[in-house]
Amino acid sequence: GDGAAASRPYSVFIEGETVDLCPPMREDVLGSRWFDWLNDFETTRYLYSQGIYPNSPERQYRYLERLNEDPSRIVLLIRPKGNPVAIGVVSLSNINLSYRSADIAIVRAAREVRSSPFAVLEAMARITEHAFERVGVECVRGWTTYPELKKFAQRLELIGFQTEGVIRFGWGRGYTFYESAVGSCLLSDYLRIRDIRGGNFWPGEKVMKELVRALPEKGFVDHIQETLAEKRAEYFSKLRMV
Repeated sequence: GDGAAASRPYSVFIEGETVDLCPPMREDVLGSRWFDWLNDFETTRYLYSQGIYPNSPERQYRYLERLNEDPSRIVLLIRPKGNPVAIGVVSLSNINLSYRSADIAIVRAAREVRSSPFAVLEAMARITEHAFERVGVECVRGWTTYPELKKFAQRLELIGFQTEGVIRFGWGRGYTFYESAVGSCLLSDYLRIRDIRGGNFWPGEKVMKELVRALPEKGFVDHIQETLAEKRAEYFSKLRMV
């Protein structure tokens, strides 16, 4: 209610069931250790653009100032319901209303803070819903390191993201190179799922738990990779290139 909102030490932009998505403030740079997340190797292990140079409060403050002036990005802190300490950040970037598309990304950082095991998935669902319902795009696209994060990619299937393919050289870190699974949720996917779930794109933690438990052993991305490997060998052998 209004009393609860007035007593919160933070502002909520998108209210959820297990999490609230909140605009980051200057005090969050230190209060949530936001700046320090990108100095943690376990957090940045599969983030292609972070973890190379050390981060600092000053660098994070500058990022926040640029963010406030950038209409192509929406960045929100993920706070477990009723908890002022953020556990990560979820974002839309490259928002382009001419192309009707946006990119989605998430960082789960503060693992010592207790939260629902579905907090990250709900954060992705809520900002995807925001992209379609309020921003007005028709395609939300994301990249997942494969195969290291394939189970996460499979969970994203439950909120409409379908793998389109796997980039063989997705990105590199030091001398290690990774493949990237590219997936998207289209407006038509979103509307279909929302209708199937009685108007609720996020069906609730209880239902999502059942859906996750019923996931097949292999995700769609695994089937794509197996088929690609088979067809690639078959095709290029005809060209005498294998």
